[in-house]
Amino acid sequence: MRPSVTVVHIRSLSYSGTSWLNLVLGCHEDSIAFCSLDRLWEIAQGEISIPWQVVHTKLADPCLVHGEQCDFWPAFLNSYKVDQNLFVALANYSGKKFIITNNLIPTLAGSQLDDPAVTVKEIQFVRDGRALVASYLRKNPDKAFIEGITGFLQTSFSSFEYDNDALRLCLRFEDMTAEPKLHLQQISRFLGLDYSENSLHYWKWKHHLTGGNPGTIALLRLAEGLDIMPFEGEDFYRAQFSRTTENGPQTFKDERDKNAISRANLFLFDCLAGADNARFGYQRDQFSPQEKQEFGALAKTLVKSGNVPDYFSAQLVPYFSE
Repeated sequence: MRPSVTVVHIRSLSYSGTSWLNLVLGCHEDSIAFCSLDRLWEIAQGEISIPWQVVHTKLADPCLVHGEQCDFWPAFLNSYKVDQNLFVALANYSGKKFIITNNLIPTLAGSQLDDPAVTVKEIQFVRDGRALVASYLRKNPDKAFIEGITGFLQTSFSSFEYDNDALRLCLRFEDMTAEPKLHLQQISRFLGLDYSENSLHYWKWKHHLTGGNPGTIALLRLAEGLDIMPFEGEDFYRAQFSRTTENGPQTFKDERDKNAISRANLFLFDCLAGADNARFGYQRDQFSPQEKQEFGALAKTLVKSGNVPDYFSAQLVPYFSE
């Protein structure tokens, strides 16, 4: 059987800007973006185990943008047969040739990728690990910085694959947002889709996301004149919406993590994740001899406190100052 649908599967870590990339790539006459389809898969199977807290939707509502007012998912689910391949069914129903999704669980929607009617194009999307940790801590203010590394970032960060081949494209969030038009051309060549600059105005398109960043979902609701409820980052996303809709997507910026990490914590990051971060092309922080001595002593104290897992304690030992 010849492939009848191409699935663009974005692989990333949390807080990498994946929802934004989904939306941009879904803004083409031949494509449609849903973010992760694992919730939808469970809803279609009649079992929901993946929690999702978006205050304007119910747990069983597939669409996190429109909730029960969605004009896409109810009709699709009414016509969908569970023995059909999910992606083929979505392509046939939507009339789109490319389905944009991300980070599918192999036992859920990811199980549908292995089908002769499906061609998979993979995009590996990374972001500076320091920004990832800062984002995690902003949403988990009760956590210490070291926990952002040991409990969230590693070891997924260290094992994340990042290499190009015929069916895989590697992108960095910072490059994509700094020069979106240039990298959109690169994506166009990789996918064989001719994206125009209009795709960067993603809020002008109607989306039916089944997963994704609550802030990005709130922005889409604002674009459609729908209400949003208070959430962490609300002020940022309201400002982002006003700036980009008034002045264009080139004004997109997220500087919330700038200067958010102390020099001592940057030292901890460099000890535990600096080499992995450099693997993705990010420059490592440099420290003076005096800083190395001071921060090395702090690292030693931190390990002695017993609050660092043994695996990471062993990694910090070489940096102890005597």
